[in-house]
Amino acid sequence: MKKIDLHIHTIPSPVSDSHFDFDISKLKEYVSTMGIDGIAITNHNVFDKNQYLSIKAMLGDITVFPGIEVDLCNGHILVITDELDIDDFDERTNIVTSNIHTPTDSLDLLAFRSIFTDLSKYLLIPHYDKKPHIPKAVISELGEYITAGEVNSPKKFIYCRKDKNSLVPVYFSDGRFTSATHDFLPRQTFIEVGDLSIHALKEALKDRQKVALDGSDKNLIDINTGELKISSGLSVVLGRRSSGKSHTLRIINSKYGKENVKYIKQFSLVNGNESQDKNMYDNLLAEKKNSLFEDYVDLFRNAVDDVVSINDEQIDGSAIEDYIETLKNIAKDEGLKDIFSKCTLFNDYRFDIAEPDTLKQLIGHVLAIISNVEYRETINRYIDINALKALLFDLEIQYEKALELYNKKKWANSLMAEINKRLQYHSSAPALPDVSFYTIATNRHKRTKFKLLCSYIMRERKIASMDVAKFKIQAKTRKFENATDMKSVLGRKVSLVDAYTQYGNPISFIKKLKEIECINNAEIYKFFITVDYRILNEYGLEVSGGEQSEYNLLNSIQDARNYDMLLIDEPESSFDNIFLKDDVNTLLKDLAEEMPVVVVTHNNTIGGSIHPNYVIYTEKTIVDEKPVFRIYYGYPTDKTLKSKTGKEIENYAIQLDSLEAGQTAYIERNKTYENLKN
Repeated sequence: MKKIDLHIHTIPSPVSDSHFDFDISKLKEYVSTMGIDGIAITNHNVFDKNQYLSIKAMLGDITVFPGIEVDLCNGHILVITDELDIDDFDERTNIVTSNIHTPTDSLDLLAFRSIFTDLSKYLLIPHYDKKPHIPKAVISELGEYITAGEVNSPKKFIYCRKDKNSLVPVYFSDGRFTSATHDFLPRQTFIEVGDLSIHALKEALKDRQKVALDGSDKNLIDINTGELKISSGLSVVLGRRSSGKSHTLRIINSKYGKENVKYIKQFSLVNGNESQDKNMYDNLLAEKKNSLFEDYVDLFRNAVDDVVSINDEQIDGSAIEDYIETLKNIAKDEGLKDIFSKCTLFNDYRFDIAEPDTLKQLIGHVLAIISNVEYRETINRYIDINALKALLFDLEIQYEKALELYNKKKWANSLMAEINKRLQYHSSAPALPDVSFYTIATNRHKRTKFKLLCSYIMRERKIASMDVAKFKIQAKTRKFENATDMKSVLGRKVSLVDAYTQYGNPISFIKKLKEIECINNAEIYKFFITVDYRILNEYGLEVSGGEQSEYNLLNSIQDARNYDMLLIDEPESSFDNIFLKDDVNTLLKDLAEEMPVVVVTHNNTIGGSIHPNYVIYTEKTIVDEKPVFRIYYGYPTDKTLKSKTGKEIENYAIQLDSLEAGQTAYIERNKTYENLKN
């Protein structure tokens, strides 16, 4: 097995990357420390031949491939070649660089093929389950040249390796090495090849059984070149108190990042204080309820904001009345007009104008259909590409005309306003107020539609129902029952009695809320409905205090599905073994089918009955008055567990000591159970 990292940056892209100062000594330290056999230099849309040769010379026996990371169809793809091809590769990559001028520039497939004419001689690795990913249609188009795809986590590597319909996964550092780089991350791929060459890699990457995250076992993940190994499924960490179990979790967490790892620390969910645990549960419910509410009212919120921003009916009505009254006065005093008020522009109307946004959106949609590669075959079955192009051309002509008319009217309005202002300055005659009847009519239409919308959204309805182990979650919307009920929205003292009297009239209700100083306009949408969020036990009853703590734990474990890895430190605290076996173990085993799960435990129900895939044992010794942590690992059925240095420890004794308090205590408990049974 060879350990490779084929995605390394040494030059910041002139148009898209953040600046960094490459340190070649750090790269040399990286490949040495991590035991890497081969790398590729893949800078973003640029290849520097001279720098590549100096890096290759510096790294000596390490295989270094020339490469480039290309923006293709709004995704990224690695193009890697053999060193013998370097001169030709240098010329072609210069063309790539000359075609990328801004951070949003991207080659299309035709341009890519025209640059790299013989794709068969390159190793092509697209971003697969990693942003920005290459569209599936592009991968399909390049299918004969692509076998492997780059992913961004062990979870996705494991998933793709199991899925026969996916590309063979590879996992690389995407590293930028500077003098400030101190921590080398375990983001490399082991591949089953003898010699490292482009041909050998391309052949090996046709077989998903030839890639792994560990050099000795395809079901393991190597961390820090063997300092620690964990299963791609479920690993259990054992050890005495203060032996380094939590330290081991912190090592894993530091290597994969907070945004990728769900780390449930010891006692983070159960404090042993009933009041604090209840508060934690209530906060969790409030957070879930708020999240669900915000998702549900997302579009309604926009409608509320729109209605809040327009004039109320009284203001619009007064504007019309003022206009009519002024018009009557002008008609009455028609014979008294002076030279200024007799000018047409003294009381001329302004143009009602609006930017041609609808046309602009249509053009964007048609462009999206034309440029779509992923669903090109389906689109072509129903719409002729030439008809789409003709439609786009026609829409663009209409847009240009509409935009020209808009700008002319806008300019005319500005000119009329200026002339009107000067005429009114010199005249004593009354002028018609500037009233937009179009805006008033639009406001009236919005109010009518908003009332109808409120009649729908204020109806009671169930919006969520789901199960988390033995617990059932139910959520439904409802109207507020009274002003006190409504006040819970704010969480601060305010009287809503007056506003609540208008609760049945949405427009008047908004007006009343706007009059309350401590309520921001951006909060008004919250006062129309609320959400009842309930968690019931297996019997359909409200959960008890102990069950609340159980739900806190299960919910936190369930939340790990949003991450790439789960680390959990002694979940057995304050819970009974039946709950651990029936609920916690089941959920952990299910998660371990999707991602690496690492559990620290002293409990035989978690440590033994869960049947882990891998066992890790931690040991602390004091050397020169400083703690030194040693980690052993192996399969549950192995006779011994081994450390990175090859030191062994008896697995049988470890498991008995850690989970059963030693062999003597285990035998005594067995005798007690036998006596009770008999």
